Amino acid sequence: MTEDSVTWETYEQVARKVVSDLRRALGVGDVTGKEKLQGESGATWEIDGKATSGVSEGFFVIEARRHTTSGQKQEHMAALAYRIQDLGGTGGIIVSPLPLQHGAKLIAAYEHIAELRLAADSTTENYVAQFLAQTFHHATVKSGFALGDRCSTTLVKAGTK
Repeated sequence: MTEDSVTWETYEQVARKVVSDLRRALGVGDVTGKEKLQGESGATWEIDGKATSGVSEGFFVIEARRHTTSGQKQEHMAALAYRIQDLGGTGGIIVSPLPLQHGAKLIAAYEHIAELRLAADSTTENYVAQFLAQTFHHATVKSGFALGDRCSTTLVKAGTK
Protein backbone atom coordinates (compact mmCIF):
# COMPACT_ATOMS: atom_id res chain seq x y z
CA MET A 1 0.00 0.00 0.00
CA THR A 2 1.45 3.32 -0.98
CA GLU A 3 1.61 6.40 1.24
CA ASP A 4 -0.88 8.18 -1.06
CA SER A 5 -3.48 5.41 -0.68
CA VAL A 6 -3.03 5.43 3.10
CA THR A 7 -3.50 9.21 3.08
CA TRP A 8 -6.76 9.21 1.13
CA GLU A 9 -8.12 6.18 3.00
CA THR A 10 -7.39 7.94 6.29
CA TYR A 11 -9.02 11.12 4.96
CA GLU A 12 -12.17 9.11 4.18
CA GLN A 13 -12.27 7.78 7.74
CA VAL A 14 -11.75 11.26 9.18
CA ALA A 15 -14.45 12.66 6.87
CA ARG A 16 -16.99 10.13 8.15
CA LYS A 17 -16.05 10.92 11.77
CA VAL A 18 -16.40 14.68 11.18
CA VAL A 19 -19.78 14.27 9.44
CA SER A 20 -20.89 12.18 12.42
CA ASP A 21 -19.57 14.76 14.91
CA LEU A 22 -21.31 17.60 13.03
CA ARG A 23 -24.53 15.78 12.19
CA ARG A 24 -26.69 18.31 14.02
CA ALA A 25 -25.17 21.24 12.08
CA LEU A 26 -25.41 19.26 8.83
CA GLY A 27 -28.98 18.16 9.50
CA VAL A 28 -28.28 14.44 9.19
CA GLY A 29 -28.81 11.39 11.39
CA ASP A 30 -26.70 8.25 11.63
CA VAL A 31 -23.50 7.94 9.60
CA THR A 32 -22.33 4.62 8.17
CA GLY A 33 -19.07 3.63 6.52
CA LYS A 34 -17.90 2.69 3.06
CA GLU A 35 -20.16 0.30 1.20
CA LYS A 36 -21.16 -0.93 -2.24
CA LEU A 37 -24.74 -0.27 -3.34
CA GLN A 38 -26.61 -1.19 -6.48
CA GLY A 39 -28.22 1.68 -8.33
CA GLU A 40 -31.50 1.75 -10.23
CA SER A 41 -29.46 1.47 -13.45
CA GLY A 42 -28.05 -1.89 -12.32
CA ALA A 43 -24.57 -0.42 -11.78
CA THR A 44 -22.79 -1.03 -8.48
CA TRP A 45 -21.34 2.04 -6.76
CA GLU A 46 -18.83 2.18 -3.94
CA ILE A 47 -19.57 5.13 -1.67
CA ASP A 48 -17.33 6.54 1.06
CA GLY A 49 -20.20 6.78 3.53
CA LYS A 50 -23.88 7.37 3.97
CA ALA A 51 -25.81 9.61 6.36
CA THR A 52 -29.48 9.16 7.04
CA SER A 53 -31.73 12.14 6.64
CA GLY A 54 -32.63 13.69 9.96
CA VAL A 55 -36.29 14.14 8.95
CA SER A 56 -37.24 11.60 6.27
CA GLU A 57 -36.52 8.13 4.90
CA GLY A 58 -33.86 9.49 2.52
CA PHE A 59 -30.10 9.37 2.80
CA PHE A 60 -27.10 11.45 1.80
CA VAL A 61 -24.08 10.01 0.01
CA ILE A 62 -20.79 11.09 1.62
CA GLU A 63 -17.92 11.61 -0.81
CA ALA A 64 -14.45 12.42 0.54
CA ARG A 65 -11.97 13.85 -1.96
CA ARG A 66 -8.61 14.95 -0.60
CA HIS A 67 -7.53 17.05 -3.59
CA THR A 68 -4.90 19.53 -2.42
CA THR A 69 -3.96 21.32 -5.64
CA SER A 70 -7.34 22.40 -7.02
CA GLY A 71 -10.96 22.46 -5.95
CA GLN A 72 -13.50 19.94 -7.19
CA LYS A 73 -14.41 20.42 -10.84
CA GLN A 74 -17.85 20.65 -12.42
CA GLU A 75 -17.44 17.24 -14.10
CA HIS A 76 -16.59 15.54 -10.80
CA MET A 77 -19.61 17.09 -9.11
CA ALA A 78 -21.87 16.03 -11.98
CA ALA A 79 -20.60 12.44 -11.65
CA LEU A 80 -21.34 12.51 -7.92
CA ALA A 81 -24.81 13.94 -8.59
CA TYR A 82 -25.56 11.08 -10.99
CA ARG A 83 -24.33 8.49 -8.48
CA ILE A 84 -26.64 9.97 -5.83
CA GLN A 85 -29.59 9.98 -8.26
CA ASP A 86 -28.93 6.38 -9.38
CA LEU A 87 -28.79 5.23 -5.74
CA GLY A 88 -32.04 7.03 -4.89
CA GLY A 89 -30.36 9.40 -2.43
CA THR A 90 -31.82 12.64 -1.15
CA GLY A 91 -28.55 14.52 -1.65
CA GLY A 92 -24.89 14.37 -0.80
CA ILE A 93 -22.07 15.75 1.26
CA ILE A 94 -18.77 16.46 -0.50
CA VAL A 95 -15.81 16.64 1.88
CA SER A 96 -12.68 18.29 0.53
CA PRO A 97 -9.89 20.60 1.76
CA LEU A 98 -10.32 23.19 -1.02
CA PRO A 99 -13.41 25.11 -2.10
CA LEU A 100 -15.42 23.88 -5.06
CA GLN A 101 -14.76 25.47 -8.42
CA HIS A 102 -17.53 27.75 -9.75
CA GLY A 103 -19.22 25.17 -11.98
CA ALA A 104 -19.05 22.55 -9.24
CA LYS A 105 -20.74 24.98 -6.82
CA LEU A 106 -23.61 25.43 -9.29
CA ILE A 107 -24.09 21.68 -9.67
CA ALA A 108 -23.84 21.11 -5.90
CA ALA A 109 -26.46 23.76 -5.13
CA TYR A 110 -28.86 22.43 -7.77
CA GLU A 111 -28.42 18.77 -6.77
CA HIS A 112 -28.58 19.28 -2.97
CA ILE A 113 -24.94 18.43 -2.31
CA ALA A 114 -23.55 20.16 0.78
CA GLU A 115 -19.93 21.28 0.81
CA LEU A 116 -17.93 20.48 3.94
CA ARG A 117 -14.36 21.72 3.87
CA LEU A 118 -11.96 19.67 5.96
CA ALA A 119 -8.25 20.44 6.31
CA ALA A 120 -6.09 17.93 4.40
CA ASP A 121 -4.00 17.10 7.48
CA SER A 122 -7.00 16.42 9.72
CA THR A 123 -7.16 13.42 12.01
CA THR A 124 -10.05 11.97 13.99
CA GLU A 125 -8.58 13.67 17.08
CA ASN A 126 -7.65 17.05 15.58
CA TYR A 127 -9.48 18.76 12.76
CA VAL A 128 -10.72 22.05 11.39
CA ALA A 129 -13.88 21.92 9.30
CA GLN A 130 -16.01 24.58 7.62
CA PHE A 131 -19.68 24.29 6.75
CA LEU A 132 -21.58 27.29 5.43
CA ALA A 133 -20.34 30.26 7.48
CA GLN A 134 -19.31 28.18 10.50
CA THR A 135 -15.88 26.87 11.41
CA PHE A 136 -15.60 23.85 13.70
CA HIS A 137 -12.42 23.06 15.64
CA HIS A 138 -11.82 19.76 17.35
CA ALA A 139 -8.62 19.28 19.31
CA THR A 140 -7.47 16.58 21.64
CA VAL A 141 -4.83 17.49 24.18
CA LYS A 142 -2.88 14.70 25.79
CA SER A 143 -0.77 15.29 28.83
CA GLY A 144 0.94 13.11 31.31
CA PHE A 145 4.20 12.26 32.94
CA ALA A 146 6.44 9.29 33.26
CA LEU A 147 8.08 8.13 36.44
CA GLY A 148 11.72 9.05 36.46
CA ASP A 149 11.29 12.28 34.50
CA ARG A 150 13.04 15.26 36.02
CA CYS A 151 12.72 18.94 35.58
CA SER A 152 15.02 21.60 36.98
CA THR A 153 14.22 25.26 37.31
CA THR A 154 16.51 28.21 37.98
CA LEU A 155 14.92 31.25 39.52
CA VAL A 156 16.56 34.53 38.55
CA LYS A 157 15.59 37.69 40.41
CA ALA A 158 15.59 40.93 38.49
CA GLY A 159 18.94 42.74 38.74
CA THR A 160 20.90 39.69 40.02
CA LYS A 161 22.77 36.84 38.45
